[in-house]
Parts: sequence; C-alpha cells; structure tokens
Amino acid sequence: MPRTIDSLSPKQDSAQSKPGSGPGAGDVYRPDGAAPVAGSVVKPDNHVETVEKPLKGNSYRTDKAESTKRKRAARRPFVRAFLKFGLPLILIVLLVGGYYYMTRKTTVINGETKENLADAPTKQKAKDAFYESPGIASLTDSEKDELYKDLGPSYMAAYVTGLAPSARELNLIQFGLGSEPTKAAVQAALEDLIKTKLEMVKADGYYEGTAFYVWFGDSVTNKLSGAAIDTNVVAQDRVYAEAKAREYRDKVLSGTMPDEEVLAALEADDKINFPDEVNGSGIFSTDSVDSGYQDDGRRQSMQDYLKRQNSVGVTEIGVLSGDPGIPASGKQREIGLVFVRLTKLLRGQAVIDYYERQLLVARGL
Repeated sequence: MPRTIDSLSPKQDSAQSKPGSGPGAGDVYRPDGAAPVAGSVVKPDNHVETVEKPLKGNSYRTDKAESTKRKRAARRPFVRAFLKFGLPLILIVLLVGGYYYMTRKTTVINGETKENLADAPTKQKAKDAFYESPGIASLTDSEKDELYKDLGPSYMAAYVTGLAPSARELNLIQFGLGSEPTKAAVQAALEDLIKTKLEMVKADGYYEGTAFYVWFGDSVTNKLSGAAIDTNVVAQDRVYAEAKAREYRDKVLSGTMPDEEVLAALEADDKINFPDEVNGSGIFSTDSVDSGYQDDGRRQSMQDYLKRQNSVGVTEIGVLSGDPGIPASGKQREIGLVFVRLTKLLRGQAVIDYYERQLLVARGL
C-alpha cells in the first residue's frame, strides 16, 4: 500500500519534546542527551522564566512631579519659619547697621572733614557751645535746660555741620535782644538764624573767610571825575593790580605775612583803592558779603566768584565786575581782583543730608 506524505515525515519521540502549557508556552524543552529539533528554542532544564511586570498607571513625569511635591512639602516649614523670623531679623540688622554706618562714618564735604555727634567728646563740646552762647548764657539755669530740650538737638547738628551761629552773629543777636532776653526771644532768634543758613546752603551756598580786594583805582577815578576812560590808564592799573594780587596771595598762602598785615597793606595803597572808599578787605560771611555794594554789582560779582569755589583754603585770583561811581553808567565792567582765604564752604544737598543725619544722632534716634 503506498505511503502518504504524513507517513514519510519522521515520527516525533514523545520522550523527546512536549509543548508547555505554562509560561513560555510554545517553547520546546529537550531532556539531556536528546537531539535538537530544527526550529525549536533550546533552553536548559534549570531556566527560570522571567515575567515582565506591567507599568504602573502613572507615567515618569507624574512620578517626578509627585517626588518634587513631596520635597517641597518637606521644605515648607523651614521656609515659613525663615519668612516669619529670619528675613525680618536680617532686615533689622541691615537697617541698624546702615544707620550706624551712615551716622558714624567720617564725612568730607567740600574739602572739609565734619565732626560727628556720635563721638562723645564732640557731642559734649557742641553742648558746651550751646550753653555758653551769648544770649543763652544770660538765662537762668532752668530756662537753659528747657531751651536745650527744645533747641539743643538742632543747634548741635548745626554745630558739627558748620551752620551754628558765629560769634559775630551771636553778638548781633544779643545786641538786638538786649541785656535781659527772654527764653522765647532767644529761641526764636536762633531757630530763625539756623533756618536762614540752611536756606542759603540750598540756594547759592554759605561761605566764611577773609577776602582780599585789589581794585583798579585810577580807572575808577577817571570815571568819577567825569573824564573819558583812558584805556592806557586801565591797562596800567590792571598790570599793577595783578602784580600786587599775586604778591599778597603768595604771602598769604606761604604764611610769610599775617593776614592782618596784608589787609593793612591793601588799605594803605591808594593805587589799588577807590577814592572816598575803604578797601573793603576783611573777614566776611555770606550774609555780609559787600553789603554796602548792593547797588553797583560788586556784591553779585563776589557771590558768583564764591559759587565757583569747591573747597576751603586760599582761592585762585578772580576778577570782579561792577558799575561804581556817581552817576552809574548802567554798564558793568571789570573793576578789580580778589582772592579769599575760605574757612567755610557749605553748599549742596550733601550738607543738608549731613545736618539731618546729625539731628537724628542728637535726638538719640
């Protein structure tokens, strides 16, 4: 009987292989020594099937977000404590440190180092100056103490800033108030003076020093006599005045000639003075700068000259303009030279700021 196709294929040994029904079903396991069958997957008897676990429902990003959230939650108590206690403490330290630094640091304004009320000896010196001032010294002890409570801080702040009333100003106040001034009158006068000086500082500045004037004398004499101005005379006057200005400035700067002697020499030299006028050189302050020359332009010219100065000391020689003589010509012209030993220069917002900081120190704030 002829054989079918199935009968021609080799018979499978039942002992050789057996399909699995568990994990890895479809794989064929071969006993030791059995020949491999083509197309089958051969695995050792001790093989342990690994079953992959399915991924969790959350993705990687979700897991990371939850982790970040947990970390933030763990830090939250620390952050709350820092914002409640740490940050305010840091701000307080910075503010207090900044205040102490600003009120105690060495300050130089317009070339002059300022005293500081944070220094105990300086504060005591300012307090003594207050009690010993003319006008205040004539009050009773109880009136002095009451006035110190009201006016002391502003006076001491003005003292170290350089705005305290000068001896000349105090004498004028005392003269105006009489021999027995009242506490209220003294307080009003001093408050008004300090306020006026602060306003000067804000405007054109406050200045003190010694001014040395060298006028073109003969040139002005020609005008006063009604004669036409001789340009040759003007030129000669200027050459002479410039030489004298340089000479006296060098002596003032070097200290080889005292200021008082220079002032006397300027007054005695008719070639550098106007007829029928004193020279005008001497100690000045802003409120007294050539007060007698308000009408001919010399006062404004001097004020403009002072505004160009930036530090205390002996200044460079400057030119003054004006229209002296009677009658006035109505035209300003150069009429003289000037230099100054500037002892006080208070100008600008820096001076106001320093006064206000020292006022806080004086009040104990």
